[in-house]
Amino acid sequence: MSKKSMGPRKVSFDSSQPLKIEDEYEPEPIRQSKGGIQYSIEVPGVASIEGEGKPRINAFAAQFESLPKTSADQVQSLHHNFLRGVQIAGDLPFLGTRPVTNGLAGPFIWQTYNEVFKRVRNLSSGLLTFPSISSGIPASIGLFALNRAEWIIAEQACFAISAITIPLFDMLSQDALKHILVQTGMETIIATRDKAKNLMKLIANGITSLHQIILMDGIDEEILFIGKELNLTITGMTDLERLGAKTRPSKPPTPPSGTSIATICYTSGTTGTPKGTVLTHTNCLALLRGISTLQSISHFTPITPSDVYISYLPLAHVFERTMVVNLIHVGAAIGFYQGDTFKLMDDVAELRPTIFPGVPRLFNRIYEKVKRGLKERAGGVYEWTFHRAYAAKEEYLKRGVVKHLVWDAIVFEGVKEKLGGRVRLMLTGAAPIGKSVLDSLRICFSATVLEGYGLTETCSSLTFTDENDCTPDQVGAPVPGCQVKLIDVPEMNYFSSSVPPRGEICVKGPNVFQGYYKNPEETAKVLDADGWFHTGDVGEWDAQGRLKLIDRKKSVFKLSQGEYIAPEKIESVLKSSDMVSQAFVYGDSLKPYLVAVLVPDRHTFMNWATKKQGFYHKNFKDLCIDPGIRVAFAKAMDEHGRAHGLKGFENVKAVYLESDADAFTIENGLLTPIFKLKRFVARETYKREIEEMYRGLHV
Repeated sequence: MSKKSMGPRKVSFDSSQPLKIEDEYEPEPIRQSKGGIQYSIEVPGVASIEGEGKPRINAFAAQFESLPKTSADQVQSLHHNFLRGVQIAGDLPFLGTRPVTNGLAGPFIWQTYNEVFKRVRNLSSGLLTFPSISSGIPASIGLFALNRAEWIIAEQACFAISAITIPLFDMLSQDALKHILVQTGMETIIATRDKAKNLMKLIANGITSLHQIILMDGIDEEILFIGKELNLTITGMTDLERLGAKTRPSKPPTPPSGTSIATICYTSGTTGTPKGTVLTHTNCLALLRGISTLQSISHFTPITPSDVYISYLPLAHVFERTMVVNLIHVGAAIGFYQGDTFKLMDDVAELRPTIFPGVPRLFNRIYEKVKRGLKERAGGVYEWTFHRAYAAKEEYLKRGVVKHLVWDAIVFEGVKEKLGGRVRLMLTGAAPIGKSVLDSLRICFSATVLEGYGLTETCSSLTFTDENDCTPDQVGAPVPGCQVKLIDVPEMNYFSSSVPPRGEICVKGPNVFQGYYKNPEETAKVLDADGWFHTGDVGEWDAQGRLKLIDRKKSVFKLSQGEYIAPEKIESVLKSSDMVSQAFVYGDSLKPYLVAVLVPDRHTFMNWATKKQGFYHKNFKDLCIDPGIRVAFAKAMDEHGRAHGLKGFENVKAVYLESDADAFTIENGLLTPIFKLKRFVARETYKREIEEMYRGLHV
């Protein structure tokens, strides 16, 4: 028996002696990313165009003259993909929900793939009893609810009859919701009762297109009464399923094709009116096909029927929906959170998922909790052991390995339990994530962590980091099937001919949307005649052909002295400080300086204020409003910014310290559902504070 197969053994610790555990077992094979590896290559035979870099494609997929065909290549539509999942998984668990009784959530209760198939078939038949849906013209049907099993069932029922789904964000303003209803003219919405009441307010104020609401969570007398007053048809979803079981159409509905429109996904929008992104079934399958190709050549972690996924990121956003597509394809299980992010960790502990998606804001919080737990147990054998184990696994990360036979069992098992103990794959996107956070997730949870980059307009598919590469500060190579190029942004001094090449990121391929719904002017601004989508993000190719996100073109503005400012870049640097939880950087084209609204991390901020600044007798709120502390904090942020590469004019000269830890949330309208800052709303919210900061700077 080899030492490797013996498994972990008891080890006695003596902090006075060096520890040599690595010599006592055979480590797993190292998958080192050598300097010569190229993750993307230029498309062969493409001529150079002035002001543009040559398009690049995934190097690993390009290595094969004839790539192995995957099961995803045989799937023609999202409905076909669902039928495949049912065929594979059958009586295996599919959709899991925690029933809540008297305020207490119980264990997850599961519906199998076969059970969901039956519900989908019945609901699709029930939908065809509405004349507006059975007319032969693809109907647009709204979906308005938090993540839940009925959301998936409803969407699959729509796909079965070639209907077009229009997901509605939970936190849409009344004006945005009204715009979507008017622009699409949708007649049917499948919603929960709370969302139905919001819709009824709009109908009472003049929206006339909506004729029927189907309730996912059952009918109550109040909604029936209001619906009757508004001449609305109100139907329970389960009632419609029962009707559909009795009234099967004599002729099966025509299934969708790849070119059929699957969904009109309205962007959450940081400013202005939301735009409807038109996505076909082929668009929605692009990421599945790309990932399946990478899996076939061992460059993406396989997803299997034994995997369990926690669904809490908004289903109205394309990332969560494309994840569902990938999970259905292999017959994996999806458990839904209760709908309350404050109870998410309780749901995770009960579900014990194997795949955990997240956004940097959430992963930053997990990272801070791990650090805080270590500080609370500081000193002695535990702290020494933890740092020793952490350092050993950091060395492994340099070689692409996230597991350690001994340290995982001795030190990190307790940390892994915070996410249920079974997570093997983490996915992150939507915003940049720091190296320290990425390293911590890989080390403490012994999980593969993949970072992706995409937009609604690319159906979340653009680049993905390689499974075998733990290099930070990059978002990987193009997803197989699409091409990515950089074009010059001369006004920001970014050129594709520079070393390294820099410019606006453009993408072309089956992932790129068809245009904005009924909005040719906005479509023409971003989708050129050759089919390239211009993202508005600024990227850089590193020496190994991986994409780095370095700036954003869309939110750039000038200061009074003519310097171009990219606030998101500066906010990312500020948030890399362990003293800052959230940041909003503001600049005025008539002013020479930047100011910022910062939400301090309570724990580290209090330590800094007391130990380094000598404020021993004030609470957190009083410290935040203290003028001296604000000046000292601005100076500390200036030092932090310069240490992380910010130029002098990019550093903030004054700060307002927000003591409310939940100052920037989706609920209060300052963040989009994917946690991006709504700059216009933030500016209006902190208008008085911004003016006071500028007065204090005498500008």
